[in-house]
Amino acid sequence: MMFWLVALVAVLWCGMGARILRSLRGTTILRANQTASPLESLPTVSIILAARNEEDALPAALRSILALEYPNLEIVLVGDDSRDRTGSIADEWARDPAAGGRLKVLHNKQLPPNWRGNVHALHLAPSAASGEWILATDADMVFHPSVLWVAMSCALERGVQFLSIIPELEFLGKGRASCISLSHHISFSLSPGKWSGV
Repeated sequence: MMFWLVALVAVLWCGMGARILRSLRGTTILRANQTASPLESLPTVSIILAARNEEDALPAALRSILALEYPNLEIVLVGDDSRDRTGSIADEWARDPAAGGRLKVLHNKQLPPNWRGNVHALHLAPSAASGEWILATDADMVFHPSVLWVAMSCALERGVQFLSIIPELEFLGKGRASCISLSHHISFSLSPGKWSGV
């Protein structure tokens, strides 16, 4: 009995591994130090993020977004009824001259019936955005300065209308890294169709 259980698990893992490898064909890996092709015209990118109880992570995220080398961008942040100082931190950053008027802050105080926090906040943000492209991200993500330039260059060269970017993650502990890496691999292998993300 134990032999068959181990054999079944081995077959399932091999099948998932094969599906992951098959889905990665044609995927481009973008590196932060890679040079982007010069673009004739740069579309405006609206970076939207929902922030709830992110007072510790938000300053690093905003610092990295404002330091992006891509010239045509705006940031729309939705403060999602935080219980900490997230909303006031966002307002302080929006008033800071270093933001150059590129950061808009919306404060969501109440959810409509049948909505949940982050989803509703990301629903609100595009209505305040004016960019031709939208980048939805989390309030605890830190970006390399060249990542948006490289990603937009790739998207425009390929003529795509949608670009999915899977970030390179840095972890503080091996246990957390293993769990998150495993969950990413499982979700990629179970997703229908071919992943064409970057």
